[in-house]
Amino acid sequence: GSRPMVSLENPYHLHNLLTERQEVTLHGVLVTSPSIDREKTRLLLEVNALLFSDTDLNDQVPIIKNLDDKITPHGFIKSFGRIQLAMKGSPPGYLTPGDQLLIRATASLPTRYGTPGTFDYPAFLEKKSISATGWIRSPTHIAKVAPDGPLPLFHRLRYGPEKIRYGINQFLKEKFPNKTGGMYSAILTGDRSSVPIDLLENFKSTGTMHLLAISGLHMGLLAICITFCCNWCIKRSQWLLLNTQAWKLAVLFTLPVLIFYAFIAGFQVPVVRSLIMTSVFLLSVLFDRQWHIPTNIAIAVFIILLMYPLSLFTASFQLSFAAVAGLAAFMPQIKSLLLFQRKQPAEHIRSRVWRWIAACLLVSCVATIATFPLTIFYFHRFSPLSPISTLLVEPLLCIWSLLIGLISCPFIFFSPEIAEFLLHIGSVGIYGADAVTSALARLPFSTIWLSTPTLFEIVLYYVLLASLLYLTRSTFAKTTALFCIIGLIAVPAYAKTTFSRREFDTVNFLDVGQGNCTVVELANGEITIIDGGGTKSDKFNVGEMIIAPYLWKKRINKIQSIIVSHSDTDHYNGIDFILKNFNPDILWVNSKEGDGKDFSDLVEHAEELNVKIRIPEAGETLLQHGETRIKNLADLHIVPGSGKDNNKSLVINVSLNSFNFMLTGDIEKPAEEQLINQVQDLHADVLLAPHHGSATSSSNAFLQAVAPEYTVISAGRHRPHTFPSPKILKRYQQIGSKIFNTAQDGTVTFLVKDGELNISTFNSWK
Repeated sequence: GSRPMVSLENPYHLHNLLTERQEVTLHGVLVTSPSIDREKTRLLLEVNALLFSDTDLNDQVPIIKNLDDKITPHGFIKSFGRIQLAMKGSPPGYLTPGDQLLIRATASLPTRYGTPGTFDYPAFLEKKSISATGWIRSPTHIAKVAPDGPLPLFHRLRYGPEKIRYGINQFLKEKFPNKTGGMYSAILTGDRSSVPIDLLENFKSTGTMHLLAISGLHMGLLAICITFCCNWCIKRSQWLLLNTQAWKLAVLFTLPVLIFYAFIAGFQVPVVRSLIMTSVFLLSVLFDRQWHIPTNIAIAVFIILLMYPLSLFTASFQLSFAAVAGLAAFMPQIKSLLLFQRKQPAEHIRSRVWRWIAACLLVSCVATIATFPLTIFYFHRFSPLSPISTLLVEPLLCIWSLLIGLISCPFIFFSPEIAEFLLHIGSVGIYGADAVTSALARLPFSTIWLSTPTLFEIVLYYVLLASLLYLTRSTFAKTTALFCIIGLIAVPAYAKTTFSRREFDTVNFLDVGQGNCTVVELANGEITIIDGGGTKSDKFNVGEMIIAPYLWKKRINKIQSIIVSHSDTDHYNGIDFILKNFNPDILWVNSKEGDGKDFSDLVEHAEELNVKIRIPEAGETLLQHGETRIKNLADLHIVPGSGKDNNKSLVINVSLNSFNFMLTGDIEKPAEEQLINQVQDLHADVLLAPHHGSATSSSNAFLQAVAPEYTVISAGRHRPHTFPSPKILKRYQQIGSKIFNTAQDGTVTFLVKDGELNISTFNSWK
């Protein structure tokens, strides 16, 4: 779980010791269970010492015993803070929470992509009190340190729940396939790392992702089961019935179990919120007090913020309490569907079932409406099917599978055969939920992607909801509601009109890591994207995670054209998402076949979406508007014998008034020589360095011909001596070109207005 952030001013804090990316040896305690997915393993380490050296790891194991001084005779610095470490594959099997470990890793402070609208990873980790990140090259760089004597009682109590959590997840991983085991881990322990990517995407697309988080339903089901079981056992004793109140005694036994389960589930904010609200309800029974939802919410907010102040700024906290507050506001309507007048004749069973279905649907609709703007703000997507899909999936996953899963957990540790048998029965619900979400996700408009709302729009939305509650009782509420509706229509309309009537053009070189993406925004509102790719994994798509959020933050929902210079994946692997969600009119490519099946699939998908596919000729104008022109400079892509795909890149010239921008793809020295021979005037004010600034490009002759005043290098952070090459940087410096590097500067924006070129970078905006 998270905890309050410690002071970063202490010089021995990891945040201050790791001033650059470097090799270190860390000594600390494994805080949580290793998080393992198909690609990598993540370890969370509570550090108490580190060593800046290349000393052999095995030599260090016996010397980490007592760290009473700040610096030990062996060079270890006594430090503190949490670091999240990652490695390929699975870790050594003996690692369990609470273990003391010695780990060699390449460590650094966390970074984010320097592009507006993208996820702020360092801020996310800071809210979890994680100060640094690191990479472990091999499992052999992890050593377990035997403790001196028996572990203290506090240590065993602190890490005991995590050990149980680890045991449950290991059992599920060993006994069940990824789909079943991963889903059980998600709903029982809150660990979603093993859930298959396609299954997660189906839940996201249908608006049911919240069902995979530990929620009030989990706590409520567990409380009901334990209370009923305890009550049944207590009623078997005549003495207890005569001397105690059965229900109150049952509640008294239930509370410690709920607290213990919260620790097993990681003690995250949604878990704590659910625990508090369930506990308050049980305590109201225990002390004969009336249960009041608004009071419960206030108590939960106060306690959580007292424990985790930074959680106020997390999506989890805000979404949880928005949903609960919405349900509290509509509780009278929900009760009216569930409660029946005693004076009325008994209703038919079918009528009661329909009442329950209507009430559940109302609950789901209210939660969806209450969280709508926050969902769009954090995730950019909304599923109109969410109320229906939740109604269909919840009984399968959160009642059948969850209930059986909770019952089976204790058996894992003393009768694994019974646990496995029960979990197989419960897996029917998981497969049912998978089938439902898979079918619904294929429906048109199962997910709608939307632009990022402003804080003002979010406030207007919630003021509107609040005023609707009093609409029939207050004239002021009616006036407020009307004002909010007008505001919610006027704000985006004004923003769109302003964007399409600007008096300037911009060229934005986005930070996409090791890749390229340039967004050209014309004064009339037309958008062209030149390349769109970068680092890719099963869990990360550049189009969805970087390019699209940048566009949505600027309220761009439509682009006119896409240009892909060539078929290297780091230039196009984010384009497919852009094609599906931004409706471009035309896709310019250097070849329809490309250099691999993925590129051919991209072109085929574009054709299915009725996007025009064009291969430009030398000197062909791709877009023209007034004095603005985008053209392809040469025919490198169609000249026989051009060599490898890098040298077949489209070389694009963007002319904005009197300023020229040249984007060269990944051309290397042979293609640069062809350009010099084919194109009479190669001069450009701004050059996107060929091939990310590698040593294979940027020849002296080419740089002399282009003579750029400004050079932009689009590269990642993890190969700084290759992209860009130091000798290439020196060449640019020798010709007097000012260099920008997206790895250091983030997104670089050139704004052309009134005959002047204004330059800004993401790091200068922050």
